[in-house]
Amino acid sequence: MQNQIADKNFSDIKVMCNDQLTGLVRWMGLDLVQTYGRPDSLTPQVLKDLVDTARVEGVVLFIDNLQAGVGAAAQLADEIDVDYVVFTNFPGGFDGTETWEKAIQYDIDLIVEVISKQ
Repeated sequence: MQNQIADKNFSDIKVMCNDQLTGLVRWMGLDLVQTYGRPDSLTPQVLKDLVDTARVEGVVLFIDNLQAGVGAAAQLADEIDVDYVVFTNFPGGFDGTETWEKAIQYDIDLIVEVISKQ
């Protein structure tokens, strides 16, 4: 897995993610611009600030956390016309993610898919 990450040079991908994914996103080498909390903590002002920062910083991807609640970041990504994915930070969150290794590989594959579209 680490070789796959190194080969792809994820450091050029500016992202915002759920705060529960900070460690994983940094381990992947993504350029983490800012984190955000659970959907119920995203007030209209917080949402506006996230959109403004994302535009200024050139964010190209929002990453939600399945286990923390999804949806709000999808709207943010749509607002600024960037990609959106949902990671799982526990095994079993999606089909084929029944082990830690498979769950992390699933998340890496999502990033690789985003890169291939850009």
